[in-house]
Amino acid sequence: MKKVIKVVLVLLIVLGGGGYLLAQEADAAEPGDTLYPIDILAENIQRLVTFDDLKSAELETEILAERVAELEALSDSDTDLSEVLAAVSEQQDRVQQKLGDLEANADKYQDGELEQIQNQYELQLEQHIQVMQQVENNGEESALEVKEKLEENLEQCGTGTCGTTKEDTGNSDGTNGNSSNDDTTNGNSDSDNGSTNGNGNN
Repeated sequence: MKKVIKVVLVLLIVLGGGGYLLAQEADAAEPGDTLYPIDILAENIQRLVTFDDLKSAELETEILAERVAELEALSDSDTDLSEVLAAVSEQQDRVQQKLGDLEANADKYQDGELEQIQNQYELQLEQHIQVMQQVENNGEESALEVKEKLEENLEQCGTGTCGTTKEDTGNSDGTNGNSSNDDTTNGNSDSDNGSTNGNGNN
């Protein structure tokens, strides 16, 4: 019901009045439905008007749960699930980024606030993994990759941190950069060897 009210507010903004029935239909819409873009629009507006960091993280976990529920609802149909699975994976990345930001600034929050969100997310991950297993059992092989990603995140939560940070991504890029430097070093070594061989011939 809370989601329907928020969608109504979006429709009031976009359409200029009315829209309660349409809001209900949009909230129940699944990927591929005509009204599904309105549901996504409502989520994006919710993101824009949610300024509290903890509430923002909770919102992203709720949206992830909705993406997984949509996947489960479509898993017994003939619908191509590749885009739905991609949406689940993308939303999980959003959640991990939000949680990573919270964990990087854990001292800002009162005792138990961050842990509560982490614990709720951990329980959600267990449920999401079960859905992925069901989808995989129905013959959708691409669900395996998403399931393994969720499992890795669940294992990470067991260490006390569920999120990722921009610094983590930067470090990964930096590692690649170091590899390039190593290649340059190897190149210099080849040049040195060439020079040495040349001097030997003289």
